[in-house]
Amino acid sequence: LQDASAKLKSGSAAAAGPATCGAEIKYCSTFVCLESHGYQANIKYKGNPGASPEECCDALCLRFECNNTHGVPKDREKLAGATHAACCALKCSWHNCIGPWTEDKTKNDVVPQEGDDLNKVCCQPSCASVTCDRAKGMLVDPKKATKPAGDESYCCLTTCKAFQGSCTTNRAVPTSRLNWILGGKDNKGGEVGAADCCDDTCQKIKDEACDEGWAYIPALHSLVIADLPAGKTGCCQRTCAAYTCSEGWTANPAHATYHWRNGSESEIAEPDDEMCCTRTCKLHNCNRSAGFFTSIDPQKLAKKAATDQECCDQSCSLQPEDQCSSIGLSDIEPRNATPYRNDPGHKSCCEPQLCKTLRASKQKLDPLDGSACNGKDTIASCHQYMAAFPDADKDILVPCVWNATLSFCIVSNNKTSGCERESQEQNKTS
Repeated sequence: LQDASAKLKSGSAAAAGPATCGAEIKYCSTFVCLESHGYQANIKYKGNPGASPEECCDALCLRFECNNTHGVPKDREKLAGATHAACCALKCSWHNCIGPWTEDKTKNDVVPQEGDDLNKVCCQPSCASVTCDRAKGMLVDPKKATKPAGDESYCCLTTCKAFQGSCTTNRAVPTSRLNWILGGKDNKGGEVGAADCCDDTCQKIKDEACDEGWAYIPALHSLVIADLPAGKTGCCQRTCAAYTCSEGWTANPAHATYHWRNGSESEIAEPDDEMCCTRTCKLHNCNRSAGFFTSIDPQKLAKKAATDQECCDQSCSLQPEDQCSSIGLSDIEPRNATPYRNDPGHKSCCEPQLCKTLRASKQKLDPLDGSACNGKDTIASCHQYMAAFPDADKDILVPCVWNATLSFCIVSNNKTSGCERESQEQNKTS
């Protein structure tokens, strides 16, 4: 009977002959194949004797047992099939996730259907799928590229730039720290924490930033201390009180707090002589043509520069015309080229009358001693020279004379002291 049933299920006609007495033959036409149990009716089996799903139905892939690496995909569950190739497909555990995807172990036993995007079915997005916004201070973290995706704070590296605008009052992120990475190393090798990203601004430390002689500059209030090469001193500007005037200048007390130019506090500038100091008589240009000379008096030179009368020494031309003649002396010429030193006896302006005569007939000699007359072996040559002996600020002029007895040129006894060795006019020419 089983053989006959098998033949009938395969399409052969039912065998004719007497039925077994007392036994009722059931046929597949009355059997119900349930898909919910993994079976499907097949019209070809209707005339076959049978009363079980195995005899009357086609088994669906839903009932097929694949090997460990395979499973029945949903789109094949209702296919009639009895082979591994027809019913089975690889599980997700055998799929390699690529691109912005990474393994999802909870999907290892999932069996993809025909045409599925295997990454979407078998994998989960990785951190490589997360956009790290550099403008917000977030950088790609290569170490997390294959980690399951999270938010930016998990998948990306956070730099100090992310804290711009969120530091506490009067603090900011220095430019030099914008690229510091939280958890990384700072410029001294220490680990960077969120608290390390911000630093004080000039406004924060204005009351303690400036040393004596320096002034806080309000315009620099937003500068960050860590960005200033000079540190907190960079918030300040040296004032005139801390400036040393150059030679020929003296401090101007009225400008002690100045750290700007042209009287405008917006023109911040490094102090200099023009800003902080006043010219002294040492820098005054005395008018020589008007009879004034640069003074040699230290006290006068240190005075605040003003007029020729206040800063300069006068020439002899500004003294009374009879200053020398009234005491039996001659003027040293030219008078406007001879400085008046207000000395006793008017030595700076006057000299003995004979001095001019001697200079007119004699030549200057070196060295300044009596040997100037030696070696002159003729009367003519002897009378052309004179000797000059230093005597304080003037010379003693002595003519050379010929001793007829000795036939020798010697120094005369006719000494004239208080002579200018050269006239001012000669000095001026030379």
